[in-house]
Amino acid sequence: MEAKSQGKVFFADCGEGNILETPDLECEDMRGWLIPKEKAKEFETEWQQGKVSDKWTEFIFWAEWSENDGNIKIRFETY
Repeated sequence: MEAKSQGKVFFADCGEGNILETPDLECEDMRGWLIPKEKAKEFETEWQQGKVSDKWTEFIFWAEWSENDGNIKIRFETY
């Protein structure tokens, strides 16, 4: 399910492997923050400065892709 359809914005931090390369697409799993839209502007200020505070820890998620019959699906997981 897309971040947008959940009323959230995903801010990427780093790649986590599981690489997919096709002639039309390059992707990999990503670690980042899945932030509710109403908090996105506040978070973005810290994120752009590269100084994200611990108050955002609960929003850390992994965006993991999978393929089924040629269709790419992204799911957000927390561990």
